[in-house]
Amino acid sequence: MPELNRPEERRDTLDFFLAYRDQLKRDLDAAGEDRHQREEIQATIERYDAAIACLRKLIDTQEAE
Repeated sequence: MPELNRPEERRDTLDFFLAYRDQLKRDLDAAGEDRHQREEIQATIERYDAAIACLRKLIDTQEAE
């Protein structure tokens, strides 16, 4: 994404993703025994985890340069 080229934008996006990931975890906890809802939330969490890992790698690589 071109909007994620600057370090401060990447860090801001990472902060947002981490906060939303926390919200998803709370949503998962609140879903209780609703299997369908839990699966949907878990799938979203997995996508956010992947995006968070990518952003962290980009930030770490950029800071090492």
